[in-house]
Amino acid sequence: QDAAKKIVNMFEKSIKDGNHENYERCPVLHKRYSPIPKEAMDSFDDNEKAKFMLSLFWAPQANTLPMTWWVLAHILNDPRVKAKVEDEVRNGVFKNAPDANGHYPCDPNDL
Repeated sequence: QDAAKKIVNMFEKSIKDGNHENYERCPVLHKRYSPIPKEAMDSFDDNEKAKFMLSLFWAPQANTLPMTWWVLAHILNDPRVKAKVEDEVRNGVFKNAPDANGHYPCDPNDL
C-alpha cells in the first residue's frame, strides 16, 4: 500500500507541476481519458487524476503473472495440451532452421 501511495503522490506532483494539463498530447492518456467527458475530467482534483493514472499503469499488468502461471501449470499438467503446444512450437515457430544470427525466421502467415 505504501508503494501505491508513493506512486499516486508522484503522479499528483506531476499534475500539480502542470505536466498533464494538455493530456491530449499524450496518446496513452488521451485514449484513456477520451471516454470521460472533458467537463468531468476537469472536475477531478489532482489526487483523483493521479489515482486514475495509477490505475492506467497498474490494471494492464495486474493479472498477467497469475494468468501466465495458471496457463503454464495447465500445459505442464495435461499431457494432451502439452503435446499440442510442443507440436505447434516445433512445426510452427521452429520449423525453419535458424539464420546466421541464431534467429528463427517466421512467416507472419503462420501465426
